Amino acid sequence: MARLQLQSALRNPLNAVFGVDANVVVLRELARHGGALAASEIVDRSGASKSSIRLGLLALEQLGLVVSEGTRTTRLHRFNRDHYFAPTIEALFEAETQRFQNILDAVRQAAGSLPEVASLCLFGSAATGVDRVESDLDILLVVAGPDVGKPAEMLRERLRPAASSLGFNPSVTGLSIDDVGRLQRDHDPWWQEAIGQFVVLAGDHPEVLTGKARRRAGG
Repeated sequence: MARLQLQSALRNPLNAVFGVDANVVVLRELARHGGALAASEIVDRSGASKSSIRLGLLALEQLGLVVSEGTRTTRLHRFNRDHYFAPTIEALFEAETQRFQNILDAVRQAAGSLPEVASLCLFGSAATGVDRVESDLDILLVVAGPDVGKPAEMLRERLRPAASSLGFNPSVTGLSIDDVGRLQRDHDPWWQEAIGQFVVLAGDHPEVLTGKARRRAGG
């Protein structure tokens, strides 16, 4: 792999600020919290390793973006809002949060006027927070009626503009309430994994729908 040519630290300081994942994680947690946090609290909030957070804090202290106070055993860290780049960095993280909220709102809006929506959920890696750049946004659409294909296709079409502007790839799975009941009765492996992942955007949680499906089957 070709190595980048060394660039000026004065002209290109953001290379050092954002060039390491741990730096971004530390900045995000401190900027969003707004106060002082111990390193262990940053680890708990972010899920990152102790060693990476420690290195991130050291690097950001050197850059002046993090201010650390206290003794070695009770050391607290805060985002330096007096730093030249602080307002811009905070705005970036606010935009990051707002983008995800806009994606959720776009999915809700696209499904808003679809007929007989019983449940609208996220599942998969985006729901559990382990998605990558190439990951799809997995969406479950459960409808009360027997016609699943048409509402699912309508949702896909309606999401195209938002997907393009916000930069995500929606993958819609359509099911009927009866399908949900069958998957539950059969202990379907996919369903058993997905049931613990669902983030409900509209309607009922799919677990509630399994009870409705049983009542439908029993007449």
